[in-house]
Amino acid sequence: MSTCTASPSDAHASETSTHLLRWYPLSEGDKPQSPPRAPAPAAAPALRIKCRYQCVDVLPLDNYARFLDYLKKNYRRLCEYLEPVIGVKAKEDIGCALVLCMAGAGLAPRYLADVVALDVRRTGDHSLTFRGNSLATKSMEAYLKLVGDQYLQCEVDPLRAGSSAALRRQQAALRDAVTAAWRAISTSAPRFPPPLRDCFATFRERLTSMGREDISDNLISASIFLRFLCPAILSPSLFGITHEYPNERAARNLTLVAKTLQTLANFTRFQGKEAFMEFLNDFLEQEAPNMKAFLRAISDSKRNSSTSQGSNGSEASQLGTVEVDPEWAPHVDLGKQLATLHGLLVDSLPKLPPGRIQQAMIMDRQPFPLTIYLDSTIPPAVLH
Repeated sequence: MSTCTASPSDAHASETSTHLLRWYPLSEGDKPQSPPRAPAPAAAPALRIKCRYQCVDVLPLDNYARFLDYLKKNYRRLCEYLEPVIGVKAKEDIGCALVLCMAGAGLAPRYLADVVALDVRRTGDHSLTFRGNSLATKSMEAYLKLVGDQYLQCEVDPLRAGSSAALRRQQAALRDAVTAAWRAISTSAPRFPPPLRDCFATFRERLTSMGREDISDNLISASIFLRFLCPAILSPSLFGITHEYPNERAARNLTLVAKTLQTLANFTRFQGKEAFMEFLNDFLEQEAPNMKAFLRAISDSKRNSSTSQGSNGSEASQLGTVEVDPEWAPHVDLGKQLATLHGLLVDSLPKLPPGRIQQAMIMDRQPFPLTIYLDSTIPPAVLH
């Protein structure tokens, strides 16, 4: 039996660079002895490795009390100011760290509702929400991955087992696959993750207060279908549902299943360039009321205690301590996320116009110097 090992002669390069993308030659070890023969010309095998090196200095959690209090009171302003001046990668990093910090503090539903409302106001077109690379989109994606993993395993895996088997055997029509997929999703409402239910319920409350209750179903469907369920159907291996890539035929059929479900979630019909799918329009018309019922069912709960803690969450911070929401403590390393977010903001805030920087660094009508917000006994160098 032979084993292959990579020989990264310059592996230490990752210690001084942020990203590493390189091919490494593979060598065979413990190869059994065999009679000598003429070497066959062959290209040496190689392994391509992509990795990211990141070093984060994390201080004791209570040192972040004032910073967390600042974030709770100013995340709307930060997102509004940073949205137009930072790139897609920064939006992904900041959006992810910010929603994880808010989850650890028990404020994720309120935070997500606020940034989605900002996105709706900014674009003026709700159909664009969750379809671009905004802070709201990146935050929602990170939260869906955090909360929805178990739901995806429970509800989409049976979907895959039914529809993909039919696709592999070529024994079922596309209509049967779509029907099986939609049935698995629509009947999962009673088992929908409570944190996501609270989040979508908060969406409805916020949009109602804005006088935009009419777009609630569209935003919720865009969130759960466009950014979560349909991508999982399209690429099940990327979501841990399977360990193998679908073959070409199966991939094509999964694409059509996802396309049909997304069209149903959009409350539209196939036409124009998708005329070849028009035979499913009767299915879309028939199931539209059931889609509305499903969206209502996954957003009808009142916010639980972990969500309602948000209004009082700053009290612990004002006392110089940080209390992690017990529901999220096993899933979110709040200290690491706060340290990461601090570094990202220190790098991103200088991109704002000078007046905006001053406005962004105000808390309770007092200047809040972000780079020295922690215990004064800590050297400033550590904070950078």
